[in-house]
Amino acid sequence: AVLGFAFQDSLKDVFMGMIILLDNYFKVGDAVCYENKDGIVVHFNLRTTKIQLIDDNSILSVSNRNISQIAKLSNMNDVDVPLSYDEDVKKIYETLTEVCERIKKIDTVEDSVFKGTQGFDDSAIRYRVRFFCKPINRPDTKRAVMREIQKGLDEAGIKIPSGKDLKLILVDPKQVELILYQDLYYLLLL
Repeated sequence: AVLGFAFQDSLKDVFMGMIILLDNYFKVGDAVCYENKDGIVVHFNLRTTKIQLIDDNSILSVSNRNISQIAKLSNMNDVDVPLSYDEDVKKIYETLTEVCERIKKIDTVEDSVFKGTQGFDDSAIRYRVRFFCKPINRPDTKRAVMREIQKGLDEAGIKIPSGKDLKLILVDPKQVELILYQDLYYLLLL
């Protein structure tokens, strides 16, 4: 019985391996995301697939029967930059467009473009910077891109909101009530 189950698993591996080949799911050298782990396919046969993880270079060996969903990674990466509603929008657009030109000079970056306004949050407007690099270079390149964004904003005098803008007001404790609303504490002066 045990031998039968082992043989059945081997058949499932080979069957899925053939589907991967026929449907061109991926090939050796492709950057993929499997179970929220990004990596490069370094080995493939009809029974197993080996993926070298981008974060720590470890090798993940997967029986093909277990691959029900896998995604090929693209070279596109986005960084959303939250900036205060009080900042000058024209200055932000000029600065982030200029920053994208500097990002293009990073060795591992293929291209970069400022996409504009991405969304409106309670305390900030989110602006999107897009850059392209090989997935294997993504972690280090993203840090370099974020350094350029931070440096450009700092040079332009544009502040990134901390979300911790807290004003301390000294009042008589008998005249204060603390209220918890949507995970935030509010002071109510009586």
